[in-house]
Amino acid sequence: MDPGPDLEEQKKLIVPFMQRAQEIQNADPKVAYYCRLYAVDLALKFQQRAKEINGLVMAALAALEKDKARLQLDKESDKVHCEVFALRIFGNADRVDRLGKADMNTSKAFYAASFFIEILNQFQELDGDMASKQKYAAWRASEIRKALREGRPPLPPTQEEKEAAEVEGDFAALDQSMSTQFTMPTPPSEGLSGLNIAGA
Repeated sequence: MDPGPDLEEQKKLIVPFMQRAQEIQNADPKVAYYCRLYAVDLALKFQQRAKEINGLVMAALAALEKDKARLQLDKESDKVHCEVFALRIFGNADRVDRLGKADMNTSKAFYAASFFIEILNQFQELDGDMASKQKYAAWRASEIRKALREGRPPLPPTQEEKEAAEVEGDFAALDQSMSTQFTMPTPPSEGLSGLNIAGA
């Protein structure tokens, strides 16, 4: 029987959602709640969970129970709330990028937006437009980060590049170092530095 993903693969699948939850816990506890819930749902699908993952799941479940008691949860309205939040993060990053002012914070914001969009799958499968935005956000996070590491200015993408990214969804080059290092807790000011939640 296939034992499923190993520890490192399991961490890559669920830790980014837990990181996003930590980063926005104070700014938007409801979106943080759904980030943790999505991570737990993913972890419960592993046939064999690593011991470290079980620890993360138990901590997430405790946080979910605590937040559930004080959040007014409603699936329909919460779906809209999470979608508006995800699009705000995406839109802020995209606006900066198109002005030719992208920096590492822009890369982090695109990266985070890709996960905030993905959690919408727990309400219903992403439609074509949202799926394209998720792919594009992950691609731009990688491209901007790569340019900065190589000492190049991260120029805005051409229309052809944008369309190709949205269609292909090939993000094998996305730097996993953005997601594999997980330290608890992340100070809110550090986690939110590139997200510009309030909007421009």
